[in-house]
Amino acid sequence: KPSSAASDVYKRQEEALGYTYNSKKKNLSYEEILIMSNLAIFAYKLGMHKELHEFIDYILIFLKTSEFISDNKRMTLIFFNIANIYSRLGDYNNAIAIAQMGIDWANKSTTNTQIRLSYLYYEKAYNEQKLNIEAYKQSYKIAYYLALNNNDDFLMNFIKSKIRIEWIACISIILINNK
Repeated sequence: KPSSAASDVYKRQEEALGYTYNSKKKNLSYEEILIMSNLAIFAYKLGMHKELHEFIDYILIFLKTSEFISDNKRMTLIFFNIANIYSRLGDYNNAIAIAQMGIDWANKSTTNTQIRLSYLYYEKAYNEQKLNIEAYKQSYKIAYYLALNNNDDFLMNFIKSKIRIEWIACISIILINNK
């Protein structure tokens, strides 16, 4: 049974979105997209799968067609949230596709950001592993090295619980970075 706290958060997020969003808008702000992705997360937690897919579909259409987001480095969080929802639903192929879309977006020359990039690679690796796609090891390694670069001990330890990282390569990177 979903918690009343999750239900309350969902209602507050809907209310917040209602202050700025209307269906005739051509462009959404980053904050509106973030609220919609949060609504999708809470719709998942509340078992509201129809609403969950409506939010995700709307966000994906906007992400694919809007030039408005091209300079917002924080959009990687949106891609991560959607990939994570698909993963929780067991839809590993869509999770990988969305994670890769976020990775490609983050690596565009006009964006070039590392914000949450390690988490996108982690999400991609996790879903590749679920589907027995051998590339998962490489994706975990990339996620680990990005987390190392960002001093993200939480993600590094989590990845180490999933796969053995080649420590010689890690030591080489640490030595190179400390020169």
